[in-house]
Amino acid sequence: MIKHILGIGLSSFIIFLSGNIFAGEIIPGDTVKASSVISMIQANGYRNVFDLDYYNGKYIVRAVDKDNEIVRIIVDARTNDILHVKDTERHVRGMSHPVSMLDAVRKAEWVGGVRKIYDVDFEGRAYEIIGFNINDHRVEYLVNFDTGEMVRTH
Repeated sequence: MIKHILGIGLSSFIIFLSGNIFAGEIIPGDTVKASSVISMIQANGYRNVFDLDYYNGKYIVRAVDKDNEIVRIIVDARTNDILHVKDTERHVRGMSHPVSMLDAVRKAEWVGGVRKIYDVDFEGRAYEIIGFNINDHRVEYLVNFDTGEMVRTH
């Protein structure tokens, strides 16, 4: 009986741990803010940033270059330096929105209190922003890219 209870307890603990591990990578405190990464990308001549992910100490950003090509940019998450730019060989037309990804991320940081953003994507007609608040609780916001309206979803 005790072995059975211990087995169930251990199994439950392993499932609990795996849920926390895969829910989002732990982001160190010295990581550059997502808004700073996007600002730096734009200052380097890229525009229409439309995807940002944190992975293994780096931000992976997709944006449009001066030739209207989609590029994948790898950024060091501690120094905010561009490590690599890869051309995806895809041409883009009409990706402009009244509310930029930078505006949406800043709103999530300033108004929503998101401190460590690790994923920003398109979700319907909004930017989906996922990160951690000051208490290290996972939070998700949707920011409409036409109106700027922000809604917390998690």
